[in-house]
Amino acid sequence: MNKNIPKNLSSLWIDVRTYLDTWLEFFKLKMLEKGSKIIADLVTNTVVLVCMLMAFLASAVTLAFYFSHLLDSYAKGFGCATIFFTLLAILILKKKSNVEKFIAGLAIRRYFEKHCEEVEQSG
Repeated sequence: MNKNIPKNLSSLWIDVRTYLDTWLEFFKLKMLEKGSKIIADLVTNTVVLVCMLMAFLASAVTLAFYFSHLLDSYAKGFGCATIFFTLLAILILKKKSNVEKFIAGLAIRRYFEKHCEEVEQSG
């Protein structure tokens, strides 16, 4: 008689429960892994965004001081920098659809790069 065939229903039920418990544990670990990756991605993106914002603010102040130096007036220098950034914001608003497509393309490309990386690691 083949040793792989269960002898009775009780041992079959034990095997099924063991399989289900193992599968449930695997599922929990997989969800934990995905949740951890999402949280890590959010934290990383937040840190990058804050750093980019700080760099932008520092460059804006630097530009304002540069204009102030050229015009020999803090008010005129900061006013010119304000006008420059206002015009930049208006230009971005006019090209909003192109900017949105660009950002969406970056986000989608990044998602698929990560997804393909996961598939290659697991496969």
